[in-house]
Amino acid sequence: FSDDGGSTFTKVYDLSGGTSTYTQISLDVDQLASNAGLNLTSTFVIKFQQYDNYGITTDGMAFDDISVTGTGTTSLAKNGSLVPVEFALYQNYPNPFNPTTEISFSLPEAAYVTLDIYNILGQHVSTLFDGTAEAGVTTITWDATSSSGNRVASGIYFYRLNAQGHEVVTKKMLLLK
Repeated sequence: FSDDGGSTFTKVYDLSGGTSTYTQISLDVDQLASNAGLNLTSTFVIKFQQYDNYGITTDGMAFDDISVTGTGTTSLAKNGSLVPVEFALYQNYPNPFNPTTEISFSLPEAAYVTLDIYNILGQHVSTLFDGTAEAGVTTITWDATSSSGNRVASGIYFYRLNAQGHEVVTKKMLLLK
C-alpha cells in the first residue's frame, strides 16, 4: 500500500505457497494498513506485484476479479456507523451488463432523491428511486428485462441522480443482450 499517492509502497501481505486451483482470498485493508503503520484516511494506492522464480514458459499466478468494497470517503458518525463525507454517484456494476446492474450513491445527510434512467435519445425509461434517502450509501438494482412495462433494448443508457441540496450527476452505462 502507499499512503503518499504512490511515491513509496509498503508490503502488507504475502501470498506464498499458493495452489494451482482457484482460491478466494479476502483481506481487511484497514487492518493490513494498520499493522504496517500506514494511515489510509486520505487518498491511497494499492499495488499488486508478482514475484516468482518460474521461467516465462510456465504458468505463474494470475489475479482475477479483484474487488474493493467500501469507500474512501467515510467518517465515523456519533452513533458509530460509517457515513459518507461527500455526495457521490458511483459507476454502475457490472458495466456492460445483462440484464441487471447495481447503481450506488452516497449522501452525507438524508435528502430527497430521484434516480432516473434515460435512453440515448434522452427519453425517460424508468425511475428507480423517488423519495427520501438516508445518509450513507444506497444501492439500487435495475432489471432491464422490463422497465415500466416497456421492453428495454440493448444500447447506451444514462442514469441521473438528483439529490436535494446537491448537484445533479449523470453517468453512462451499456446494456448488452
